[in-house]
Amino acid sequence: MTRRGVLWGLAALVPLGAILGSGGAIAAQPTVARKTVPPNDPAPPKVAGTADNTKAPTPRAYPRVTAHKPPGALSKSARTHAWTGFLGPTQDGVSTETHLLKKWPKSGPAKVWELSAGDGYASPGIRFPYLVYPHRLGNEVVVECLHAETGKQFWQHRFATTYRDRLGYSSG
Repeated sequence: MTRRGVLWGLAALVPLGAILGSGGAIAAQPTVARKTVPPNDPAPPKVAGTADNTKAPTPRAYPRVTAHKPPGALSKSARTHAWTGFLGPTQDGVSTETHLLKKWPKSGPAKVWELSAGDGYASPGIRFPYLVYPHRLGNEVVVECLHAETGKQFWQHRFATTYRDRLGYSSG
């Protein structure tokens, strides 16, 4: 869970979506590009138009992200998976990713990028190359879509909030 802290990316040392330490630090790692297979829906909904011709926005530098160094490459035999929700794909916080470091350097993993984040309790949803992270800045909830490896911003959505924690713990 995140509270006032930083969201930071790591080199190819950490399983995607692993949560490290306390104080709101969340790790992100480069992933191997994979072909996405759409689910076989026996009764797909009918929609007007098509979304097949849409294109993701180009990621751009973001002033609240500090870049440290480019991510390292993963082993060619590494197998990763998307962490699109709380506690990862198996909803138990355990990674089944392979060919990652078993022993950490004494200095810890190298930072790739970090985000100066606001208050919040949500974990990011990660499906390469997208990392979606909701948090609160002042009187707004901010939902940001960042590039998982670079921290560059694809898009951002903001909306007003008046939520106040009745115990005074946090405004997230």
